Amino acid sequence: MECFRRAIEQGDERAQEAIEQHWHGLLMHWLHRHPAAPLAQESRPPENSITAAWSTFWQATTYPNSSAPTVTTLAGILAYLRWCLNSALLDAARLARLHHHHLSAASGTEEVASHQPGAPGDDLWRGIKRALPERRERMLVELRYVRGEQPQEIVAGHPQTFPHVEEVYRLERKILQHLRLEGVLKGNEQ
Repeated sequence: MECFRRAIEQGDERAQEAIEQHWHGLLMHWLHRHPAAPLAQESRPPENSITAAWSTFWQATTYPNSSAPTVTTLAGILAYLRWCLNSALLDAARLARLHHHHLSAASGTEEVASHQPGAPGDDLWRGIKRALPERRERMLVELRYVRGEQPQEIVAGHPQTFPHVEEVYRLERKILQHLRLEGVLKGNEQ
């Protein structure tokens, strides 16, 4: 915890590097157990997703006025780090799906390749649709992870549905929690 404190509160780069090295194996374990990993790895290697997760984690926790939750326990820190990795993997999966779409469009086929039965990530998206009964939740998943819109873009484009950025983040956390409870995403096993 002292190393995390130095890294977060003081922005100590040596402490950040030591933490990243120490927890690398756990992040790789989480990555390989993630249902979106096969699709995500089509668009970028696993190390890139881990780097993106750390980047999000450090940016959110080391800058003043960040929207990241304040965590004081190792379990809380690791849970937030896992959320960052989930986001990185879902972003990578979204890029892979867009790549499939572009390949489909270029070849003149009507159907997006990743939407065909048996396509990589198909089970994940079916599980998401089953687990999210609310229209707003499904809409946020579509906007954020399929279209790749940032929270500010979502608020600007849909102010009636998403009145402010904090609402987007709150709903995103609720979605991830709900997906974990439904077994679509793995929980916080260590």
